[in-house]
Amino acid sequence: MVKKILVVSIFIWALILPVTVFAEQGIGIVLGEPTGLSYKTGNLAVGLGWSFASTNSRIDATADWWLINDHLIEMIDWYLGAGIKLGLNLNNNNDIFNIGLRVPVGVQWWPVDQLELFLEIAPGILLIPATKPDIGAGLGLRFHF
Repeated sequence: MVKKILVVSIFIWALILPVTVFAEQGIGIVLGEPTGLSYKTGNLAVGLGWSFASTNSRIDATADWWLINDHLIEMIDWYLGAGIKLGLNLNNNNDIFNIGLRVPVGVQWWPVDQLELFLEIAPGILLIPATKPDIGAGLGLRFHF
């Protein structure tokens, strides 16, 4: 199981690395569904976290491309994106993997230049193992460098 998680993580970072070479980057934490780490570079936001909402323990990985990232008022911006969600159920032998699509919508508050606080909701649809609605949400912060 640990090998699978490691392989998926390396694969995701290998996809992200070429995009991140010259862009501003941010790393932080998010509390919600899922709770974990958040990484952003340019219009790409990636998350890796533990799901507490499910009756099964699950690790979720998300990758979103922000289609809109505009200024709202003063220190507040908003964004809308399209993304994918990959889930790995840790204690359910029937449906080990989940794959779905999501539409993240959020607001960002920049209290200082390099600190971003954000609130996001991401409705979506799971496609594998069965088609059903899905939703994620989180409150987080990222430090940009």
